[in-house]
Amino acid sequence: MNSHQIDNQQSFSFGRYLKSVRVEKGISLQTVAKETRIGLNTLLLIENEDIGKLPAEVFTKGFLRAYAKVIGADGDVAIHRYLSDNHAYQAAVKRENDLFKSGARFWPRFLLAFSLMGCIIALTLYFFNGFQFHTMGTQKETPLTIPEHQEAPAATEKSNPEPETDQNRMLPKLLLKVAAVKETWIKVQIDGQDSKEYQLKTGDHLELEASSGFNLLMGDAKGVELTLDDKPFKVSGKDGQVVTVQIP
Repeated sequence: MNSHQIDNQQSFSFGRYLKSVRVEKGISLQTVAKETRIGLNTLLLIENEDIGKLPAEVFTKGFLRAYAKVIGADGDVAIHRYLSDNHAYQAAVKRENDLFKSGARFWPRFLLAFSLMGCIIALTLYFFNGFQFHTMGTQKETPLTIPEHQEAPAATEKSNPEPETDQNRMLPKLLLKVAAVKETWIKVQIDGQDSKEYQLKTGDHLELEASSGFNLLMGDAKGVELTLDDKPFKVSGKDGQVVTVQIP
């Protein structure tokens, strides 16, 4: 490898770095998948640096080290660059979420304040009109004569307050059923929380519930059958292959 290629690789992030070493050595992605038992889809996500679709950090670090070992690259370099990119990505996601939350808090408060203002105006007009009616009733002995050229004042209409919006809509839950067809293991991450590992025997069943989604690391692509909201969920992979599954 010449100095120009080394300089280029040093400027690459984790996915392009691994891909450049693989291509330079003439190793196919299928070979990497076979040696590491990592699915082709996951390897493509790594090379394309699609951090948002990659599994949890602990799983991705293991995949990067296995990938680097097969092609003779430096696993520590790949992991260091991945962590740097992932932290930047997570920071950007947090900023977007903070902006969304601040906007979500503003509109309910604005609508509530607008509704209260409408109620105050309506009550003010109601009491004002009632006061006028009571005053006119006490002056029956000296009725007010309106000249012919002068029109009577128009009645004041009451303004109706804006209806309050429904802000308690419940998000639908995702129900995932796992049925083991043979002895295997599975790691499950729900809604981005800490992952849990299950050792399954033939006939074992799990029922898992999530708000946003699941991230699965399965020891055998054909070891379990998945059902999402009572509908079969197909798992891509061969018998005995370690795969990751992102739902939805």
